[in-house]
Amino acid sequence: MFSVEENLRLMKMLHDAWNAQDWDQFMKLHAEKVAVYWPGQAEPTRGRTAHRLKGEEFFKTFPDNRVENNPYLVLFGQGDWTCSIGIMSGTRRGPVPGPGGSEIPATNRTFRMEFCTVARWKNGEIIEERLFYDPTAMMRQLGPRPEPEGGAGCDPELSSMGRRR
Repeated sequence: MFSVEENLRLMKMLHDAWNAQDWDQFMKLHAEKVAVYWPGQAEPTRGRTAHRLKGEEFFKTFPDNRVENNPYLVLFGQGDWTCSIGIMSGTRRGPVPGPGGSEIPATNRTFRMEFCTVARWKNGEIIEERLFYDPTAMMRQLGPRPEPEGGAGCDPELSSMGRRR
């Protein structure tokens, strides 16, 4: 059994690997059958390969995203569990999935928010991971659509009901 101190060291290694997109190290820190719970996702992502693919997709949308972990805002552990809170930030430079299979284009806007990882460890690997952040606050910062040329504003030719005058 790993000590709390060792698990805390591994947690920092996990976020270092995420920030560097070091997927080999990222995979080594997750058990083969890890369950990862993301905000707004009905079912967990199951398996380290599926979790890696989800991470890679996140980096396609937010290529400069990172978790500030030196130091964390909060870092503690008890038994097999660790909890970290850091600031996650990034820029939406890629599209996101939209309704009906559509894509919502990049906005080039940034986000900055608290990001919490609660992990249960066994033999130096995460077997259960719960991620917490506020997706609504994130989308408020990012905006759903790119700003039009010349900045935000409305089309002066449109009335308040969205019809041409």
